[in-house]
Amino acid sequence: MAAERVIVSGVVRNGVVVPEGEAKLPEGVHVEILMPVIPPELQAEFDAWEAANDEDFAAFEAMLKEEEKQDA
Repeated sequence: MAAERVIVSGVVRNGVVVPEGEAKLPEGVHVEILMPVIPPELQAEFDAWEAANDEDFAAFEAMLKEEEKQDA
């Protein structure tokens, strides 16, 4: 008989998985971590967004507004 599985989402901080929300894991519990495979071109896009600053976001929003005006 297969063991029941509970899915707990989390984020890695300083190399440690930290459960999100109110999830609490009992001490000593064994976990299995499944990580998605991210294609290099998508990872590069994520990295670019992570490196963006307020000016970059303002420029992006201005570009979107300009496109909306042109489409109207």
